[in-house]
Amino acid sequence: MDYTFHLQQGQQLIEKKDANSMKKALEHFVSANKMIEETDIGRPKVLYFLALGNYLLGNIDKSYMIAYKAKRSIDIAIENSMITMNNMRQMIGENDIDMLIKHLEDKFSHIIMYVPNDDDDFDENELDFTYVSKLYETKEEKVIKANYTINELSKDVIMATFAGMNRTNDELVYFDKSKGNVLMYVQGYFSPMTGDQSISNRILANRITSREPNDFVDETKHVLIDRLLLPDFLNEFTSLANGKEPFTSFGDFFSDEILKDYSGYDEDITINDLTFTNHTQEKFHKVFSKKYQDRIYELKDDYVKIFEMTCDNLAKNWIRNKILK
Repeated sequence: MDYTFHLQQGQQLIEKKDANSMKKALEHFVSANKMIEETDIGRPKVLYFLALGNYLLGNIDKSYMIAYKAKRSIDIAIENSMITMNNMRQMIGENDIDMLIKHLEDKFSHIIMYVPNDDDDFDENELDFTYVSKLYETKEEKVIKANYTINELSKDVIMATFAGMNRTNDELVYFDKSKGNVLMYVQGYFSPMTGDQSISNRILANRITSREPNDFVDETKHVLIDRLLLPDFLNEFTSLANGKEPFTSFGDFFSDEILKDYSGYDEDITINDLTFTNHTQEKFHKVFSKKYQDRIYELKDDYVKIFEMTCDNLAKNWIRNKILK
């Protein structure tokens, strides 16, 4: 996940123009601002949306201060950029920033008369929702309940859920509670992780190249699948081995092996700090095959069975706890 995701979400929430959506929009803009470096080329645009969000929520003085901070950030962004273009200032949003500043100065001169526009010593990420209920209607948020049981979900959905649990921190995989499906969020668009992936990939590529409007992540029905902690996987694998060796003791052996990959640059890391990503899964298979290469044909069937049961149980438990409850 990067800051552009939060900008996309915030912009779409603003269009809803209700109190809860406006608050969530500002929260997304704050999240984007916390993620981006001060020297990043996208920093002026992030600050612009943060200023715009505060303006829409009635925080005029703060909007004015952030807008000028955005204006000053343009020179910093250009100075640290690896590329140079003639229209660089316009490309990173100077016109939008100038228009917001002019609007504030024209319409709210009586409020910003004594507000400094050259002060960076303030927390632009501080949230203030004092006026939101006065400016916007408060709508009751809809509650979406799953109308299916765990046994009615296909094996594809269960395995796609487990694949989502293997995502990296930068990847976004959601469980669509309303449809009982798993979706990957790529460059602003949803793509199903079940069904014919070649067709899904072509549709996704066409949507990206055609620059269709971005999909909105609706938190009432799109539930971000939690990343799977490595100890949770190992504990489930060991439990399902049911005392049968060498599977029962392999979890401890693998824990020692995987930590060797990190010991060179982080001596304090523990097994509890690691997640079960696709890379870790490949490592798990590789280490088992190498350790028991002389017995691999003897152990193969039991290994596959225990591994698949582990994936199935973990995915189903997540769905029960996060979707069906």
